[in-house]
Amino acid sequence: MKQWKQYLPLGTLAVAMMASMLTLPVKAREAENNTIPDRVYFGNIDGGGLTPEQAAQEIQSYVGQLSATPITLSAGKNTVDVTAGDLGLSWSNTEVVEEAAELGKSGNLIERYKAVKDLEHEDKVYEIAFSIDREKAAQVIGNHMESLGTKAVDAGLVRENGGFTIIPGTQGVTVNVEGSVDVIDAYFSEEWNQKAANIALTAEVVEPRGTEEELRKVKDVLGAFHTSYSSSGA
Repeated sequence: MKQWKQYLPLGTLAVAMMASMLTLPVKAREAENNTIPDRVYFGNIDGGGLTPEQAAQEIQSYVGQLSATPITLSAGKNTVDVTAGDLGLSWSNTEVVEEAAELGKSGNLIERYKAVKDLEHEDKVYEIAFSIDREKAAQVIGNHMESLGTKAVDAGLVRENGGFTIIPGTQGVTVNVEGSVDVIDAYFSEEWNQKAANIALTAEVVEPRGTEEELRKVKDVLGAFHTSYSSSGA
């Protein structure tokens, strides 16, 4: 019993030392592995070996380059040219860089193993999601309202050869700002292929006043007058 009591503390100490030695490499690997695994991409950007912060910088830089992409806004036959940056282009799914860095490091043992094995066979690609600044988009539309809109021209009559000739009216177009911002926002978040684009805005047709049917009812001159200046020397 005396011998057992003498060696028990030494055995406990040895176990503790072994546990400590095993823990240190694990912590070291965790510190070193705060990076995104190889074969992980964000769109066309290679994120392998980057920290989440570095990957975010790369993506933000790419979005900055895309801000110069020309975008045409159209309402009927009228168009204006702006850029994606004018509309407040931004990167919306910023959480993907942290998610990528956790591949093979989070979840249970089976989930981590599967994530690692999947990367051995194929690339993991996270799509970059985009959005626009709704206030900036609304301001852009407001600044170009006259260029995008068309005033309606009312129908009229012209007196010719003792009769009336009908001058047809033409429709006008008024842009719906709120509806158009919804269209632009949906386009960038769901359809945009990161290239130049033409976006048809939401517009309302304004009908001209006076129809041909109404104007055909006019048969006679409604009134006439003349003024004599015979007594005036001028």
